[in-house]
Parts: sequence; C-alpha cells; structure tokens
Amino acid sequence: MKLGLTDDKIAIEGYLNVLRQAVSNGINKVVLTGSYASTIDPSLKQAFDGSVTTEKDWGNVTEEELLESTDPMYAYVGAKTLAERAAWKFAQAHPSLDLSIIAPPFIFGPLADGFPAPKQAAALSSNRHIYTLLKRSLPPVLPPGFVDVRDVARAHVLALNVPKAAVNVEDKRFIVSGGILVWKDAVEYLHKKRPELKARLPAVDGAFPPFPGTPSTIDVTRAKDVLGVQKYYSWPETLENTVDSLLDAEKIWDAVKA
Repeated sequence: MKLGLTDDKIAIEGYLNVLRQAVSNGINKVVLTGSYASTIDPSLKQAFDGSVTTEKDWGNVTEEELLESTDPMYAYVGAKTLAERAAWKFAQAHPSLDLSIIAPPFIFGPLADGFPAPKQAAALSSNRHIYTLLKRSLPPVLPPGFVDVRDVARAHVLALNVPKAAVNVEDKRFIVSGGILVWKDAVEYLHKKRPELKARLPAVDGAFPPFPGTPSTIDVTRAKDVLGVQKYYSWPETLENTVDSLLDAEKIWDAVKA
C-alpha cells in the first residue's frame, strides 16, 4: 500500500490554505507549527548519526519518492519537508507576508486547561507514546528529541514579536527542543517517582530496543538568541505532568465507555 500521495497533499495544502486565507484577509504576520522532521532525511539516518541539527538542515525527498513509499514514517517525515518548503516558497512569492515557522521534535505535555480532552486515546497525537507506557508497552524506536507543549506555545508567542526577515524569509525558521527523552529512562523514573503506577508500566529490567545509532543533537541557539527561549521544561517535568493529565483524561474515557 502506497501512502505518500495522501500525506503529501494533506500536509502541503494544510499549510498553504492557512497562508492563502491569511493573505487574502489582510493578515500579514503568521506563525506556523512546523516540525523538526523537515530537517532530517525521511530514512531517519541523520537522526541517528550523532550530528548536530540546525535550522539550515533539510530533509532530502521528492514527491515521486513519497508516491513510491510504503513506510508510514517515511511518508510522514517526507511530507513535513515538502509542506514546509511549499510554505517558504509561498512566503517568498508574497512579500507582504511575515512568516515564522516553529519546528519542534515530538511534542509532549499536559492537555490544555479549559479545553475538552480528546474523546479517545487514539486522538492523543504525540502524547500517545507516553500513554503507551501506561499500557505496559513500549513506543516504536524513533528519534528521541522532545519538547514540552508549553514551551512550543511560548515560542509561537515570542515569534510574533520578531521583526520581518530582511533578506531570506527562512531566517524566521526556529527549532525548539527540550533535549531527548529515552523510554528506558522514563520507565525507570516513573517506577521510582510514581510507584502506584508500577503495575501499569513496562518492567524496568525488560528489553528496550536500542537506537540504530547515536541520536543527533538539536541546536536551539537561534531560538535562544532570536526568540528569547532561555529555558525548557525538563523531561522529568514533562513526563510527570503528561502522565497526570493522561490519567485525568482516562477517567473521562472510562466514564464514556460505562
């Protein structure tokens, strides 16, 4: 089953529709939520070669390659790259548009206060990986970069105050990251800090699949120097806050089932 066509068109049109609507309605300053995925090759080799990723890095993929892909992750990563490329091309063609793109790795964190929780666990997006731990299972082996959703939100607000790029529109591309979150470390931490959850968690001495190489480092210097993002939530803070939020959401799901 080939997957690239759907992912490609949905991602690209999703970005471009927002930008078209903004420009047509006289909105000139836009901050989009991009993805760190656009900075790495869809094969994920760059994510595990021990290199340092910056805003100057891009994944290398064509629409034809996505059309031939049968790997969901390859299609996802490649679509993010093509979609962001299309957004910057649009910004270049519309000088009135002041575009910023925040590019985070996996986003974890508590659900927003005052907003309805997802109606089911399947709608959790990245948080489903942490919820997987509460099902005594391990998420797939993926690049371990993470950032707290609250830091991502803060970066979006800060980007609104950054002046328009003078020459290169892509100067307003910003990677934000809180570091890496390794599932073995997460499981060990929760066993220690939240002993009441032990029966729900994978065993500490269980088999944790290794990374295929050395995880690459995400350089957040530009987000610090230009946006002013000086500090990020640590993975233990994000992990515990997310778990608490998911347990609250679970009560709602259970009540609906009942």
